[in-house]
Amino acid sequence: MPEFATALDVADQVTWWPSPLRVSVPDGKTEQDVYAGHMRADPEGWREKIRGATSDLIARLAWEDIQTVRPYLAQVEEKLSVTYSELAESLDRANLTISELGRAESEVLEAQNANRILDGMLAAANEKIELQAREIKAMRSTVAWRLSVLLKRVPSLLRRQ
Repeated sequence: MPEFATALDVADQVTWWPSPLRVSVPDGKTEQDVYAGHMRADPEGWREKIRGATSDLIARLAWEDIQTVRPYLAQVEEKLSVTYSELAESLDRANLTISELGRAESEVLEAQNANRILDGMLAAANEKIELQAREIKAMRSTVAWRLSVLLKRVPSLLRRQ
């Protein structure tokens, strides 16, 4: 029983625990032997003393509960409520971030596909340019081209003279 263990823990730690409810047990005796000895010594007085001490203990525990435990629990519950709200907001933000990440990944894939298409188009255009450059070079190396260049210069040469 965790409640009984808690009560024993409180009895060991606090200074206000009623002395009739706290007996010292000498070696070789049990707690029951000690209480039985007190009962036999003064049955009426012991009973009244134990009842009074128990009543005082219950009142003190109730006062401790009202003064310390309940306010502490209220603070903890308030903090838990705030923490729960913050956690819910964080979860919403995380879900939104995950959704945005999914969209971003999709956009990246689309961009990569578009990039591959553009790379292919660029490679084809570069091949065309190289082919046309070779054709132009071949055309410029022909006799007809050289003659046409010379013929184009003739009017300017004639004007100089």
